[in-house]
Amino acid sequence: MEKYTRRVEIGNAVVQAVHLKSLIKAVVDQLKENPFALLCQRQDCERCTAVRWS
Repeated sequence: MEKYTRRVEIGNAVVQAVHLKSLIKAVVDQLKENPFALLCQRQDCERCTAVRWS
């Protein structure tokens, strides 16, 4: 997403903006390739474990 990300410094903060359509397309493409791509890897995460088992 680096090529779709714009960064500017405001005072001591770095503000980032990502082109929304590009972000959504990248996420959809990733999920088509791997439906579990956005799930965490924590063994104690009940929500992600439940999704994997469903």
